[in-house]
Amino acid sequence: MFPCGYEQTIPVSPHLYTALQQISQNNSATNIWIDAICIDQASDSEKEQQVPKMDRIYSNARRVLIWLGKATSSRSPSQNTGLFIESAHLEEDSDLAMDALASLNSKLAGIFVPIGVSDAQFPRYGLPRSTARVWRCIGDLVSRPWFRRLWVLQEVVLAREIVVMCGSKRLAWDDLSLFWSHARRLRFEPLVKCSIIVNGSGYEGWTAIDGICGIRLYQSQGGVPFAQLLEAGRNKDASQAVDRIYGLLGLASQELRDNIQIDYSQASRREFWRCYLNAAKYLVSHDSSLMLLSLSTSTEHRDKLPSWCLNFNSRQPEKIHFGEKLGWNAGFLPWETRECHITTCLATNLINVPGFRVDVIKDVVGDDTADMEPFLNLLEDENKCSQVATRFLCWEEQCLKLSQASSHDTPTSVPELHWRTLIADLELVEGVRRSPTNLQGAIGYSNVMDMWRAVKGGFENFKAPSMSGMELLGNYSDSLDALQGRTFFNTVGGRVGRGPNNARSGDILCIFHSGRPLYVLRYEAKSEVAKFVGDAYVYGLMNLEKLPLDVRGKDEIFVIG
Repeated sequence: MFPCGYEQTIPVSPHLYTALQQISQNNSATNIWIDAICIDQASDSEKEQQVPKMDRIYSNARRVLIWLGKATSSRSPSQNTGLFIESAHLEEDSDLAMDALASLNSKLAGIFVPIGVSDAQFPRYGLPRSTARVWRCIGDLVSRPWFRRLWVLQEVVLAREIVVMCGSKRLAWDDLSLFWSHARRLRFEPLVKCSIIVNGSGYEGWTAIDGICGIRLYQSQGGVPFAQLLEAGRNKDASQAVDRIYGLLGLASQELRDNIQIDYSQASRREFWRCYLNAAKYLVSHDSSLMLLSLSTSTEHRDKLPSWCLNFNSRQPEKIHFGEKLGWNAGFLPWETRECHITTCLATNLINVPGFRVDVIKDVVGDDTADMEPFLNLLEDENKCSQVATRFLCWEEQCLKLSQASSHDTPTSVPELHWRTLIADLELVEGVRRSPTNLQGAIGYSNVMDMWRAVKGGFENFKAPSMSGMELLGNYSDSLDALQGRTFFNTVGGRVGRGPNNARSGDILCIFHSGRPLYVLRYEAKSEVAKFVGDAYVYGLMNLEKLPLDVRGKDEIFVIG
């Protein structure tokens, strides 16, 4: 119970109790909105009334406080031995991280070349050694549950000012996001990897920060595409499946909000797929980018949902989709005004999509790299690194055989279409994707292959290339990592590409009008209704303006169920 007014108390959770204690110590009397108190969480009808007002509440707030929790230390003084020990005095881990971020940013801003994780580079720039405890503490700070929660998205995106609180410490949100941009730019991300891994990644807290900053930028420029919000929210924690939609409506257009009725009844929560289908029908018929189709693959697809409708309550098996963020234009000319041509059938849940066929998938190499960690994350485990190297080299050899069979080059060479297709011709540099030059891409691929071949036999065999060569290696390696979960395939027409996780021989490769990537359809048992499989990249077919005339099939309407 927390005291509120004269001889009055209110029931709150232990987490909220400590937050209120800390806020009351740092603030004079002020008005504070707290969802858990201001909305009766046990009343479905009250939540139905209050949820539509969330955007007004947070956009009008003078400041939004993020409460990460009380100060904690993962080690006691007797345990604080070995690699991370710095002094006899043990400061709380979270306090150390909160205090360090702003000062580290000022030093990192003056560094202009990647420093990686090499301990030799850090003292040169006045930074703590790469083995210092502070780096782990920062990683642990962003592994806290707040960064995995769905409802916080609209709170921080709409906020005018954001202050991060942890224990007695406070930090400006911009200091946290700026630090991560430095970490990526200077390539020392593994030092601040979260030690608490929830969904197979040690960077989920940082990914959440990236997503929030991107959405805040969109919001400042006039609004966020709702499909992009769904992409950010599907990997978050939510207690109710319907909140995958309701928890983001505060950032949606008024037209979409008018089409979504908030309903917390037992029936609605039990049949949450109806809410998903309702939102998907609106989006797929109003969004000219067709981004919803690129998001449709799910690790768990519900039987009651058509193949084109994503299960918002399930993760995407591919690490990235090939939708709007990438610069292809397979389904439209650069000077054309993009319009959505998809129509929906309310009675049958079918969609009608105009487009044409371009090829058929022939042989498929499944992705054996889906759960592999980046090379820099493996440096502390030589045996694991050797095992990963063996797996990667075996997978890449199978892909290379398909590429060589599709190329006119000599059978023993590595054709350009191979190293470009491995990364979908998109090099990842400081979070930005671009098509690499012939020299950059070829050297990056060669350096990555040399690295894995060397470490297969032990770390001592790996000789790092020059600084520029190491940068190209890192860029190409990051690009490969971004495509985890995707298959490699060749086609009946003699091409190669990267496709969705469940692509298989016989699937149809199509181009949809106004879409950026290619799309994969599957027809079963002579049915005229296709199943949607996912999006794809095919070397040489990603630009409608340069599409070979003999590739383009006749225009048709694809009926997808």
